[in-house]
Amino acid sequence: MGAEPIPRRLLLCETLDPEGALFAWLSPDVRALGWQVRVVPSQELIHLLGPEGFQRWLSACVEAWRPDVLLCHPPYDHLSQECAESLRARGTRLVAFGFDDPIVFPGWWTTGCLPEVVRELDQLFDLYASTSQEAVDQAQELGARGFRVCRWAFSSEPLSTPQEEAEGAADGRAFFAGSAYPERVALLSEVARAGVPLRVYGQGWTEQAARLPGAEVGPRLPRTEWLARTRAAPVVIGADGWEGQGFGLVKARLLEVALLGSYQISPASPDLDGYFPAEEVGRFRSAAELIDGLRQALARRREHRRRAGKARERALREHSWQRRWPELLALLEDVGRPLAEPGEPPQRRGDAWSSMLSSVAHQAEASERAGLARACQLELLREQPDSPGALAGAGRSAFSLGRHVEAARWLARALQQLARMQARHSRESYLRLQGGGPARGMGVARLLSQAPELYALRLVALLRAEQCAEAQLLLDELACPDLLVTVAGLVQAEGSAGQQAVYAELFARALAALPQRQLELQRQQSDRWQSVCG
Repeated sequence: MGAEPIPRRLLLCETLDPEGALFAWLSPDVRALGWQVRVVPSQELIHLLGPEGFQRWLSACVEAWRPDVLLCHPPYDHLSQECAESLRARGTRLVAFGFDDPIVFPGWWTTGCLPEVVRELDQLFDLYASTSQEAVDQAQELGARGFRVCRWAFSSEPLSTPQEEAEGAADGRAFFAGSAYPERVALLSEVARAGVPLRVYGQGWTEQAARLPGAEVGPRLPRTEWLARTRAAPVVIGADGWEGQGFGLVKARLLEVALLGSYQISPASPDLDGYFPAEEVGRFRSAAELIDGLRQALARRREHRRRAGKARERALREHSWQRRWPELLALLEDVGRPLAEPGEPPQRRGDAWSSMLSSVAHQAEASERAGLARACQLELLREQPDSPGALAGAGRSAFSLGRHVEAARWLARALQQLARMQARHSRESYLRLQGGGPARGMGVARLLSQAPELYALRLVALLRAEQCAEAQLLLDELACPDLLVTVAGLVQAEGSAGQQAVYAELFARALAALPQRQLELQRQQSDRWQSVCG
């Protein structure tokens, strides 16, 4: 029997923003193709380390893991020429995926530095893959050899059921989500004054409500609610531009809306025809064209649902990363920089990637960005499924996001691993740690032993998930009196009668433990416990 093939490795250098980022759109499909994928939260790390420190850390990651491809998102990657050459010397191909080029290229052009910037990018990267044909044309006219077009793609995992299955939720309003930039306010004001029923959500729109007569207006939506409203909308208005500037920019949301099975009308742009024909995704170049298109879509919904269905089928067939990733690798060959022969990664002596990803997760927790913290912890758990720190962090973050069933599952696993791996002298001590500022890493209770906080969170998560029987069984795990009273001191009775009964049982057990084993801080709460117990 032959040896198992050595898997290729991708180091993806971008943000870990859970509201929408390249790692979520690309990683599942590239893994499905047999690649190993690690994500580097570059836009978060820059603020912790600075550009120079980030470059040193990235070099350590590449040295330890030896990826075949490092995929960056310029100009946010902060790579210097010296750093790029050191990474390339390890056999890694450096690939840029420039999906903001319609935003940044005009600025470089007007300031006169575009030729110099293009030469620098051409030297930094083996391949500069841009979603903008115009940007590639400009770069090639300036003599760049490594610029090629690579269109947007999305994970082929469907985001939801098709629109046809969500027909009953539609309410007859066109839907727009995005920030209230001036040109968008002017555009949608005309649409509203024309009598088209609208639902408009995003940062700044509540202050503009008076300019949109008859429209439903609200703040920025959480992602889960945006997904639900997009699925239900009879027609979605595509967003263009960034911070008040219009570029005819194709965004990833074009594919996301298509995969949700919703009909959309998008701002016309030179690149849009490379994704969908006009029959499947509508276009507009003016307010008048948008108003006409919206009226048609609202009047003939069944026809436009069929069009949306075709767009969804095309997105799944042509615009998944399972298809786009081989295309991007072929572009590397086209520019004369094919992948090197696969090689085993060196034996690691420490792991810069996992330690820094943990740091970003704890920093995100401290700043109450639970979604980012959860995304970091889930990436860690892909490679370290038994890490008690990552399991505990995933549980805390899921709890903060209201994902109580998920939180209880992570916390149960964290407690199992903690009992096996944590030093006994810290596990059995229930003292509080000193220190000011926001807590991170060890949780919010600042206890030397992490177990009480994890038990408390798991108990509350089970109760909020209406799993009262499981919560009652959890009380039996609190055999140590000090652990029992410490957990009781971390929770507040809440919820239904069934939930209150579990809290009452916990507090009754804590009160019974008081004469023998109790900490001074918890003793002060005994009156509160007694009131719940009756």
